[in-house]
Amino acid sequence: MPQAKKKAKTPPKVVVANLPKTAPKPVEKADSNPTPEERLMRLDTLRANGIINQQEYDEQRKAIISSL
Repeated sequence: MPQAKKKAKTPPKVVVANLPKTAPKPVEKADSNPTPEERLMRLDTLRANGIINQQEYDEQRKAIISSL
C-alpha cells in the first residue's frame, strides 16, 4: 500500500498591531525632605500600627520638634 503524503499545514497569519509609542509614567519618589508635620503624622501612624512603642514615639517626636 502506498503511503499518503501528508501536506504541511501553513501556520496562521500573525498580525502585529502598531500601537502608539507613549512614554512610561514616571515613578513617584518619596519626598526626601518631608515637613515636620508630615514626619509627625508618619510617626503617629507608626505608633498606631504598633511598629514603634510609646518610648520610641516620644523620643522621635521630641527630636522632630527640637529641629524646628
